[in-house]
Amino acid sequence: MSHTLTLDPATWDLTLTGSGRIATSAGAYAVAQNAANACRLFTGDAYFNRRAGIPHFDVALGQRYRQLDTVIRERLKRAAEAVEGVEKASVSLIYSGDKNRLLGGDIVLTLDNGETVKVEI
Repeated sequence: MSHTLTLDPATWDLTLTGSGRIATSAGAYAVAQNAANACRLFTGDAYFNRRAGIPHFDVALGQRYRQLDTVIRERLKRAAEAVEGVEKASVSLIYSGDKNRLLGGDIVLTLDNGETVKVEI
């Protein structure tokens, strides 16, 4: 079973329990949060593992996302499926903003136990 520190969804910062301890999560929530972390991690940003992450700077940034749809979708899918507890991931992208240069969406994860979880990216 996966365990992780619980992050606030709005600020992506650590949260505390009512007694002031650092909050932790387990199970499906932990797997979903770990998958979201993996999809948000840029290559070179992980202090102890500079090779971890998605190389967004190599291809995606500064380009029109619609031209890179397949590349971005596949990179996010692979990152999510590499997380312990994830059997399969399905990525849906949403384009918005001026000239469709803002990208969001969600990933539906199928966990090893058959449960499905939706992660917003």
